[in-house]
Amino acid sequence: MGVVGRALCIGFVAALAATSLAACRDEEQGRPLSFKKGVYEGAKDETVTADAVKAMGDRVKRQQF
Repeated sequence: MGVVGRALCIGFVAALAATSLAACRDEEQGRPLSFKKGVYEGAKDETVTADAVKAMGDRVKRQQF
């Protein structure tokens, strides 16, 4: 293996290592890898207050033509 071949090999290994390490980002750790069909397993929604529901209803009434 010549100097050029060795440099290409080292470059390939470095690129492979960089790609492998990039896949280990913190935000991807601990995420679910298998899912249950038809079941939402995300965070619970916040409850909406009666005042917020009334405000949304009033806004909808103003948008009707």
